[in-house]
Amino acid sequence: MIKSAFIGFLIAIVMLLPPIIHFITGPIGPLIGGFVAGTKIKAMPSQAILIGLFMGIFMITPTIVVALLSSVFEGLLPTAVRQGLVFVAIIAIVYTAVFGSVGAAIGGHFALKSGKREEPS
Repeated sequence: MIKSAFIGFLIAIVMLLPPIIHFITGPIGPLIGGFVAGTKIKAMPSQAILIGLFMGIFMITPTIVVALLSSVFEGLLPTAVRQGLVFVAIIAIVYTAVFGSVGAAIGGHFALKSGKREEPS
């Protein structure tokens, strides 16, 4: 499950990277990443919540990197902006956890539903 959550997290991060379209792909990245993770392990609702939580935990690393970079380049950013980054980091972690859980629940639902169809009756 942790491996699937990490894959979902990576998908969410990669969707932030493309220039210009990252304004569209970035916000839906955790949902799509969670969907892929949930589909991969055919997540039940309780597992979907855990996948989202792990995705949120994994999001702590990039937020720490941004915080460290903002403190290294302290002179370039006003104090209000640096303090705002902490707020944005907390929102990003919670956002990733919530939408990762929702995506995993939807992906798990579809995977379980399609898996039942494949079995002979």
